[in-house]
Amino acid sequence: MTEQEVLFSDYKEYEASGVKYGIALLSVIDEDAAKALAARMKKALPEGFKTRNIDLMYASVGIRENGEKIDYIVPCDSYSEEILKAAFPDYDEFDGTSYIFRKGLGRKTKFVPGLTDYLGAHPHE
Repeated sequence: MTEQEVLFSDYKEYEASGVKYGIALLSVIDEDAAKALAARMKKALPEGFKTRNIDLMYASVGIRENGEKIDYIVPCDSYSEEILKAAFPDYDEFDGTSYIFRKGLGRKTKFVPGLTDYLGAHPHE
C-alpha cells in the first residue's frame, strides 16, 4: 500500500465549533512497529492534508498488548500539534514524532470527545 492508502485506510473527519479535523486510525503489533509507522505517517500527513478541506489532521497509531492500549498520536503540522497539547496535556511522552498515551486515546471514546470539548471551550478565530 502507498503511504496515502495506509493513511486513509481508516480515516474519519469531524467538525467542532467551526473547526474541521481528520483522524486516521492505524493498528500495529508492538512499539517498534508503532514508531516505524508513526514516522511514515509524519511524512504522509502533509500531503494527505492538502487533499482535504480541514483545519487539523492526526494519525493515531495504536497498539493492543496484554490487554493494554497505547496510542502514538502524530500531528500533521504545528497548529494540529498546538491543539493536541492544549486539549490533552497529560500525554506520557513525546518521542520527537508522536505524543504517546500509554493508557490509550481511543478515537471514539477519548480523542474526538476531548477535541470537541476543547474546541468548544476555545472557539476558533
